Amino acid sequence: MKRATVYLKDDTYYLCASSRTTKGFWVASEPFFRIEHGGVGSRSLEALDSSKSGVLGPCNSDNYLDGLVQPILELSEAGSWEDFVKGTKCCHLSLKDGELKAMPTKRIGQEFAHQPKLTVAGSVYAVSDLLDMAFVKCK
Repeated sequence: MKRATVYLKDDTYYLCASSRTTKGFWVASEPFFRIEHGGVGSRSLEALDSSKSGVLGPCNSDNYLDGLVQPILELSEAGSWEDFVKGTKCCHLSLKDGELKAMPTKRIGQEFAHQPKLTVAGSVYAVSDLLDMAFVKCK
């Protein structure tokens, strides 16, 4: 399975690949993109293609999460994760055996909780449309 995470904030998309660690956790990974005008579909497919399995996870330090989100903060010019998530929606893309799905999330404080019952499926040829449908379902 391949995964990517897409954030929508103020009509700008921020996205990255998600890679599975050797311990089975999914973490943000390269590439990271900021998209203001079109191209979210092709960049989403590029991020999905870059998703890997078996990567080493982040270390167990107090600030390891900062390192995972730092590229998104830099792209968005947000001063902190708390600033970035204000007004932001998030969807998780997955691609398995040619089936593309977008799972909306619900923002709870500074976290994005998965909403699997709201997942939408579609074609890799219509990623932008699939994301539009999923973002409407985000809370």
